[in-house]
Amino acid sequence: MRSRAKGGIRLFLVGVSTTPYALVVGLLTTAAAGAGDHLVSGTTRVTVCDRRCVESDDVAPREWSWWRRFVVLTGDLRAALAVDIRDHRDRTDRTELVPRLRVRGGLTVLPTTWVSATARLAAFFDKEADGVGFRLAHRRTIKSGDVTFDSLFLTLRPHGVLTIRIGRLQTQFEIDSVVRDSLSRNDSGGLEVTWTDGAHVEIGRPGSFRLHLIGQLNPEKGPTNGVGTRGPIEFDDEASRVTYYAALEAPRWGPLTQLVTDVTIIPEALRPQGLGAASREPVAAFTLKAAADFPLRDGGRALVFHPFVEAGAMLTTPREDAVGVSTSADRAGRFALVAGMDFKHLGPGDLGIQFGWIEAGYLISPDYPNNTWSIEARYKVGLVGNAVLEVRYRQRQEIGRLVNALDREANHNILARITLKY
Repeated sequence: MRSRAKGGIRLFLVGVSTTPYALVVGLLTTAAAGAGDHLVSGTTRVTVCDRRCVESDDVAPREWSWWRRFVVLTGDLRAALAVDIRDHRDRTDRTELVPRLRVRGGLTVLPTTWVSATARLAAFFDKEADGVGFRLAHRRTIKSGDVTFDSLFLTLRPHGVLTIRIGRLQTQFEIDSVVRDSLSRNDSGGLEVTWTDGAHVEIGRPGSFRLHLIGQLNPEKGPTNGVGTRGPIEFDDEASRVTYYAALEAPRWGPLTQLVTDVTIIPEALRPQGLGAASREPVAAFTLKAAADFPLRDGGRALVFHPFVEAGAMLTTPREDAVGVSTSADRAGRFALVAGMDFKHLGPGDLGIQFGWIEAGYLISPDYPNNTWSIEARYKVGLVGNAVLEVRYRQRQEIGRLVNALDREANHNILARITLKY
């Protein structure tokens, strides 16, 4: 790891307490301490506090050498302040100031080179928070003030080309861009706390073609992430309790930085005639992601033009009257498109501009609502140490006016967000 600043990250271990409350407090303390101290050549500064405190500027004491060899600590803190302006379908409007905070911290234990165990706690806070409480539940997202495990899994590497993860996972397949959203799968995007309960099999080596196979368990009340939470999709049928996902990821080649194609299948989950209807069909969706780098000048820090595109389609869609865009029994539009461009190294950071068009029948994106077009501009810049600042403006508006609505709903969102990794 490259040297970034003097000092180090201070990790506080209070006695041997492992309660969720103590760990969350420890994470917040770590974030505050880490804001001014950063990694130096991979060395961690450790403060151990029990009845008396011992501080070492060198590596950990001999009795803690096992900790440095077999345990990796990770975490991040993300704080955001947004101005949200919403024009409702009844032609009223609302302007709201929205502060949010997410804090996560966990560890990975590596007893051997072929097996490891990972656990991470996550907490989310906004102005609706009323205390802090721990929950271990199968839910799509947690409420403000809740603390839960968003990662709790085993990793097995029986062969150099095979990796298997089993448990509560984080699965992200985002478009390679400043915005980093997805039409298919993106757990814990933005400030959300979501996860995948199931298994992820990865076949292939880094730098070569890789195949990803994911089986996700779905509770009857719905998935624990954003895949399948929009439109007339239900999970009361036994066949719908597993979502199947497969992706083929190509290595970097020439200017291409990303080329991924994937498919998502949820058996017997779609209700084409609306929620509660007897007819059932499988959800089947495909996406293709691509991005590339084109340097625009030589010498010094080159400005890089980075175009990207993601296209998606659903094989089967609900009827237009089932999603409310008309009274017709015709099938709703099945396509989705996200495209844009980044300008890397524009000043001290990167600028991204993105446009999205999601038809009413495309239901599986965790980041883009169906029947919506959007445009977004985002600037991302690294601050001191491991802190990153992002500023964005985004506008979203319904494509088709819903039945009995006076107007199409629109949303304008101005956000400033800082992320600190420790």
